[in-house]
Amino acid sequence: MASTSRSDTATGTNKATLARAIEILDGAAADPGAAKALDPRTLQDLLAAATRLYAAKVESGDPVSALSVGGAAVLPTATEVLVTVSALLESAHVEPFELGLWQATRGGGFGAS
Repeated sequence: MASTSRSDTATGTNKATLARAIEILDGAAADPGAAKALDPRTLQDLLAAATRLYAAKVESGDPVSALSVGGAAVLPTATEVLVTVSALLESAHVEPFELGLWQATRGGGFGAS
């Protein structure tokens, strides 16, 4: 009989919690009223945490595509991605030209294809 370590239990709990949070966020994104009612600070904190987590995963040598074609119930549209990326670049005081230079020095794309 295999034993379950504390970290395995925590990981399982975190996966379930994150899966539920994603369901809630997907539902809110589909409802314009819910999106409008969301506290801007909460959304900013969510984007900041997701950005730091994604960057940490990629920079640890574990490249992963930012969006999973088979994972999300509904993928963001190109417009939604561009709105978000533009806002992130502006918040970080990064010009699109600087992004292009940075990407060129890293040898191309971000994460896995």
